[in-house]
Amino acid sequence: MAWIAPDGKEFDDVDSDVIYEYYSEEDYENDLNESYGDVVIAGHAYETGLALRAVDPVAFRMGYSESLDYYARDPESLGFEEVDDDEDDYDSDSVRSAMAGAYNKGKDVAKRGAAKTKQAVSKAKPKKAPAKTSSNSCRSKTAPKSKSTKPKTKGARR
Repeated sequence: MAWIAPDGKEFDDVDSDVIYEYYSEEDYENDLNESYGDVVIAGHAYETGLALRAVDPVAFRMGYSESLDYYARDPESLGFEEVDDDEDDYDSDSVRSAMAGAYNKGKDVAKRGAAKTKQAVSKAKPKKAPAKTSSNSCRSKTAPKSKSTKPKTKGARR
């Protein structure tokens, strides 16, 4: 049985020493403050954790030690997660089957993607422009064609 701490570290066993890394005296003091609120001494209000630490440090340390023991018995209440590290949970056939299925699915997706790419490329090829004839290429694009059917003669009319 293994445990994963709130920060992701893995531990084979959770004892008071491990909990000590994740639950400080300040955490214990804050828990006392939240649980009991303020304490009034001679008309002055103080946080309970601070007051206990100052008035009776032995009682404070004993309470903190008891809290470490409690969290060692119930690490989930401090955010630890229990991990089953038994290697027999997954048989090799089921893992192999799942991996083969994922591989084959990936191949199918790749084939479909390649086919779509080929189709897109064939559609995107430029079409050839019709060839120009020599008679069209000799004409000026700016001069209009004459509509007269009579041939033009040089010289003046009499």
